[in-house]
Amino acid sequence: MTGSQPLLTSLVSALSVLLSLAAEIGLLVVALTIVRSKRPDAALPLAAGAVLHGLITLLWPILTTFVAPALATSATNMGTFFAVIGLFTAVVRALGWAAILFGIVKLASPPSSQLRDPTRYG
Repeated sequence: MTGSQPLLTSLVSALSVLLSLAAEIGLLVVALTIVRSKRPDAALPLAAGAVLHGLITLLWPILTTFVAPALATSATNMGTFFAVIGLFTAVVRALGWAAILFGIVKLASPPSSQLRDPTRYG
């Protein structure tokens, strides 16, 4: 039974990456089609956030599959590698979420062309 465990782990990891990538591509498509036609000012931050998340989702398996084994000479190198990569991905994902939240705030606010009329609202 232990022989199938690495296969199961790989399949679950691949499914996780594919689901994340599908959600990020979905956000990108929505931002560039539906949102862009109605609110171009909000589409750019949403698309940028989706691209940042997509890049990290694709970069993580590449780094752990190809770069980590190359650094497997010592455990301290591996620990440092995963700490640095973890920090890097956390910063990029935080920037992606900031862009997405900025886009959502732009969607929730009126377009800049519809500024308040001072004679109507006082």
